Amino acid sequence: MTLFVTTTRGHYPFHFPLTLFPSSPTPYTLHPTPFLLSGALLIVAFVVVALLWRHKKAGMGEIMLTGKIGSVRTALEPEGSVMVGGELWRARARDGSALLVGDRVRVVGGNGHLLEVERALT
Repeated sequence: MTLFVTTTRGHYPFHFPLTLFPSSPTPYTLHPTPFLLSGALLIVAFVVVALLWRHKKAGMGEIMLTGKIGSVRTALEPEGSVMVGGELWRARARDGSALLVGDRVRVVGGNGHLLEVERALT
């Protein structure tokens, strides 16, 4: 593929190879390899940043879930997991009782990323 650049002194051809790794480049050859590699690197960096930005717990500081209702996803015997506010949290029943999958619970406290819950009254 050839691109012609017109100046006041005439037409100058620029040759673009159709292969990624030509065996004998000419002085006016513009290889797409550096552009493809830098573009791919930018895309990968963008995806990594987007994934890291997206996945953060709501309670990174003080837990603001006290009083919220959720459901048990993994039986609490004594610890398991609950879904609260669209996020999966490690949890423990405050009174130590076993709670089964599907039981509704209310958050009554927390320590770090471990919630303390009790069975929610219906």
